[in-house]
Amino acid sequence: MQTAVIYARYSSDNQREESIEGQIESCTKYALDNNIQILDSYIDRAKTGTNDNRDGLKQMLKDSSKKHFDTVLVWKLDRFGRNREEMAINKSRLRKNGVTVKSVKENIPDGPEGVLIESLMEGLAEYYSLNLSRDIRRGMHTNATKGKSTGGNIAFGYRIGKDKDFEVVEELRPVVVEIFTLYDNGYSFADICEIMNSRGIKTSRGGKFNKNTLRPMLSNEKYIGIYKHMDIRLEGGVPAIIDKDLFDRVQNRLENTSMKYRKIRTKKDNDVCFILTGKVFCKECGSAYRGESGTSKSGNTYYYYVCGNSKQKKGCRAKRIGKDKLEEIIVKTTLEYVLTPDHIEKIADNIIALCKSKSESPYLSKLICDRAAAEQKIENMLKAIEEGIFTSSTKQRLEALEREVNNLSVFISREQIKRPTITKDAVIWFLNNFTRLDYSDPENQVRLINSLINSVLIDGNQISIAYNYTNNDGKPAFAECSSKSCMYKNAKNNTI
Repeated sequence: MQTAVIYARYSSDNQREESIEGQIESCTKYALDNNIQILDSYIDRAKTGTNDNRDGLKQMLKDSSKKHFDTVLVWKLDRFGRNREEMAINKSRLRKNGVTVKSVKENIPDGPEGVLIESLMEGLAEYYSLNLSRDIRRGMHTNATKGKSTGGNIAFGYRIGKDKDFEVVEELRPVVVEIFTLYDNGYSFADICEIMNSRGIKTSRGGKFNKNTLRPMLSNEKYIGIYKHMDIRLEGGVPAIIDKDLFDRVQNRLENTSMKYRKIRTKKDNDVCFILTGKVFCKECGSAYRGESGTSKSGNTYYYYVCGNSKQKKGCRAKRIGKDKLEEIIVKTTLEYVLTPDHIEKIADNIIALCKSKSESPYLSKLICDRAAAEQKIENMLKAIEEGIFTSSTKQRLEALEREVNNLSVFISREQIKRPTITKDAVIWFLNNFTRLDYSDPENQVRLINSLINSVLIDGNQISIAYNYTNNDGKPAFAECSSKSCMYKNAKNNTI
């Protein structure tokens, strides 16, 4: 029997505490319907999606290495955090331990399209966040132009007045000045935090001071009277607490410290990420390609993808290919072949059609079958009554069946309402997003490859790229290109 654990998270102040229990109930119901044994539950309460201090999640990730469970059930994928990179990292850790993540609400199908839809679901939070009510945005913009609070965290030393104006908390003014002065005089973050915490002074959130709260504070221009919100910047929009000379000296020290830290990291962090690992295969022998490095006579280091059997001299004659070259070819071919307006439109249509065909959960399917069975019993009883078969219990039984049908209809409606709504516009937005990314950033290359690329097959100079969606004929979509060129060439049956 498949084994699983549940991870549930209370994600915001707008969510009722019962939502934790609701998540667990939904996951438990899914497990029962799919013959999955629940071993344990990991819960994080009163944490936000952007807060990384989640003990339940960390413990679950740690326990996954013990190989006691093979699935993590979550209500929605955003339980892992609303940041795509963080979710990808956490799921990658689980995959390395042989553990998969299953969203019981989003019901993502298996197969290549499931990977693409999963990436889409992870991006929907961003999509809906960018499509907030115009009235709310307009109101926030109006407040911002007047230097008023638009919500969110309040900088230490300030409070919000009756008219949403920022006011200085006078008893904290000297504390703010002291913190900036201490740092200007050479005190470290640790020294300043120790001083503040020893006095029992709390941050604006009521917690202890640490480097993660101190650095943003020391670089916040609000303390010299500058109000900032998105593209709005108002000199004198906030009452200042410290003078500009002190602030500028602190910024210079922050920058110098940051540069030294970056230099230290550069010397120590020599790890290179081969972003196609696990996706590139040799056509000649079927072995996976892996990353390797080599040093030239001049002392320069070069990085390659090489066939595993060729590397181990097991008879494969496949040649190695430069890391940057292969990754550039894959990204460029995908941008030119897949992410065109026509292709995006057709992929969106296919995704929507697939979601509609796969959207029914096992629990919903069971409810529909149970209602159909009850309706059939009612029809049989009515036929029996027409034929003159009627007993003292017939009416009572008929009424019970009618109540059962009504109750099942209510349950079905509730379950259908719970299903995620993936619109064509959302899919198009998600795919178009890839065309706007800066691919000199390796993280953006990883996002594109993990979302769209299923596998890469290398045959000499020829490269075949299989994508995470199928054509109208049900065959996997793919593109062919040459390692001698970044241009792709169309192959038969590879267009949508």
